[in-house]
Amino acid sequence: MVSLKGISPLIAAVLLIAVTMTIAGVLAYWASTFVQSGLQQSANQTVATECNFGNFVVNACSYNAATSKMTFILDNIGTVHLSNITVFVVYPDNTLNSTSVAGDLPSGTLRSYSVDAVAGGFSTVRIRTQCPNVDEETTCR
Repeated sequence: MVSLKGISPLIAAVLLIAVTMTIAGVLAYWASTFVQSGLQQSANQTVATECNFGNFVVNACSYNAATSKMTFILDNIGTVHLSNITVFVVYPDNTLNSTSVAGDLPSGTLRSYSVDAVAGGFSTVRIRTQCPNVDEETTCR
């Protein structure tokens, strides 16, 4: 008579539970990564959609060579609260200096900003906000 030995029912149950838990862990990791990327993409679309209604104009811009100070007035003509205002000073040799200015620009407001320690001889000034396509370029004199 041939005697066949199989795996014990207790070990089979433990192996079945271990395999099930491993598969559940892999699926949980995949699902959390999938949800996080979806939430991040949704947040980016919300900012992009909101920024469609953002707009401002440079009402005035002046540069004082004696004090190396640039002053400009921005008018928020859009419906979006603009923040992270950065001034990029571009020179003829294609060098670039950037400065963040303090203070936001709420919707429908006119506000004055100034930047210190600006070297003369620049060609243009570009002002950008937190919205990717909301910026203006001016020749400040």
